[in-house]
Amino acid sequence: MAIPHLPPSVSTAEYHKLFILPVQLRIVNVLRQWLESSFFDFDDKLIERVRSFLTDVSTNNVSDKVASFAVQLLKTLNTQVAAQEKEKREQQDDQKSISSSDGSAAESLKQEDVVKQHEDQEEKQEKREEDDRRMSVARVSPLDMLEQNAEESMHMQVKMHSAVEGLRVQPLTSIYPIDPQDRDPEMMPDLISKLFYFSPMEIAEQITFFDFHYYRQIKPFELMNQRWNKHRELSPNVTILIERFNEVSLWSSTMILSQKTAKSRALMWQRLISIAECLQRLNNFNSLMAMLASFNKSAVYRLRLTSDLLSVQSKHWFENAMNLMQTEGSYRNYREALRTARTPVLPYLGVYLTDLTFIEDGNKDMMDGLINFRKRQLIYGIIADIQMYQQTRYFINPNPIILAIIHSLPFKDEDSLYRVSLIREPRGAYAAHQAGVEQSS
Repeated sequence: MAIPHLPPSVSTAEYHKLFILPVQLRIVNVLRQWLESSFFDFDDKLIERVRSFLTDVSTNNVSDKVASFAVQLLKTLNTQVAAQEKEKREQQDDQKSISSSDGSAAESLKQEDVVKQHEDQEEKQEKREEDDRRMSVARVSPLDMLEQNAEESMHMQVKMHSAVEGLRVQPLTSIYPIDPQDRDPEMMPDLISKLFYFSPMEIAEQITFFDFHYYRQIKPFELMNQRWNKHRELSPNVTILIERFNEVSLWSSTMILSQKTAKSRALMWQRLISIAECLQRLNNFNSLMAMLASFNKSAVYRLRLTSDLLSVQSKHWFENAMNLMQTEGSYRNYREALRTARTPVLPYLGVYLTDLTFIEDGNKDMMDGLINFRKRQLIYGIIADIQMYQQTRYFINPNPIILAIIHSLPFKDEDSLYRVSLIREPRGAYAAHQAGVEQSS
């Protein structure tokens, strides 16, 4: 084929070498980067188009170098397709663990199931006490032991959380010591009350398993152009986690206000604080923040008769947790804790979304007619952080009974919660109580 405007001094072979081959190699490099770094862009139709193109390039009359690159790209494409299919199967397995734990599984929680859970709980308690004694004698940090065996570290980190942190699992009779007559059945159905027969760590683990399932599926395109606000259908996993955050927060507040007496509310509040403490030990900062947000809702925060009955230990932990997750300095304390946390970790997604919003709103897409690459670099840095914590999974065995319950947590909206709060502790009730105490003394 004749090449137009080819200078007489340049032969066709030289033109191919100097001009065509570099362009072809650049195209090959772009395809390689696309396949390796952004394979989430590829649907079945695009995969077939790229495969057809690379097959044509590798078999048509092109240079040997370009043909060899095309063959390599075909291998990369096939490898990525296989990895994508494997990931889909894993996600389906996780989803089955969640979806199979629907109402039918939860309804099967009979009294004998509770007794069995109690027996299992006692066995776990004995095992944890034995672990504590063994570790105190050896005077070796369990975390140091984990570092010696990297392959087992993630599994053991979750398995030994109770022993490492000194978590005490209470027997069944003290796990849920609230008088059943104090429970409002409309706000806390009988099925939900059975959730609290499980230990705080077991509940925290299943909340983490549930939420990390969706965090791990977040794709970079969901985080572009504030899609979680403007085009939620294009950001499904981020949207689910935002909704889940609000549900857990409202559910926690609902559980406190479901109790009719101040003593029972305080016991429930302490129970939820124990779950939040376990979430922190699991490095589940997202669900931890949801629980803290529930304790700070006006409907709960105003319950002074209730909060006065909280244990000193619960109050102390709550104060420290609030200091950790405070917004001062753009979540400075939390960011430092996240930086030093051992994986697996479920970060607080709200901080990332806030950072992305500031970057999007505070920087122009174009500057002087050119693409603002600095803005793209900042966005890439946030997305890379999110992806980093997606790599290490939690080794938590799904509990179908707990998952069935937390899959559809009951909750009231904030207005309803505040109305209930005024019923539980009317305005002026605390002052009247204090006056009565002073008179009696």
